[in-house]
Amino acid sequence: MCIVDKSTYIAHSVYGDHCGEWTAIGLQFQVPYVFKTLFSGEPVILEDFREMKSAKTSIFLDFNEGLSEDDHRYSFVGKVSAFTPVKPGCGGGLLVRENNRGGFDAVTGTKGYRWKEYSVIRGDHLSDEVDRSYYERLANEAMDTIEQYGSYEWLVDESSPYSSPNPASNDLMHKLAS
Repeated sequence: MCIVDKSTYIAHSVYGDHCGEWTAIGLQFQVPYVFKTLFSGEPVILEDFREMKSAKTSIFLDFNEGLSEDDHRYSFVGKVSAFTPVKPGCGGGLLVRENNRGGFDAVTGTKGYRWKEYSVIRGDHLSDEVDRSYYERLANEAMDTIEQYGSYEWLVDESSPYSSPNPASNDLMHKLAS
């Protein structure tokens, strides 16, 4: 188990009904791509590239690719929707929200990437357009977080038996395993 703070941890059950399963609490480890690639080993599917984004103000996609720096082509989305990061040159837009200064700011966690609504990606079967670098960055950040508290490799190594610095815990684990 790696406890990051009061609301974020990743744990691997070593006994009981959920033996061998991973549990993630907190968004950082719950992102499906991160969870599957770093912990569970399940195959990643198209749905795992869906990101729910929301804002208190209206959200727009700015389809400005290929336009001059001052030109914009805003498309209203709403206040909540599912999006997928796409590679440059695939027709994605910057995901922005109205700010209180009469302009636009990037929706939290989207800066530096282009986005399409997930329904477009899913409906047109455009999985080859997904910008996996967004998810690889999230996975690397999750590994870096774990490394602040211990070894990621040790955490996910299922070949060695559970070992605690507390001898009573080790005795309990041996009893439960037998």
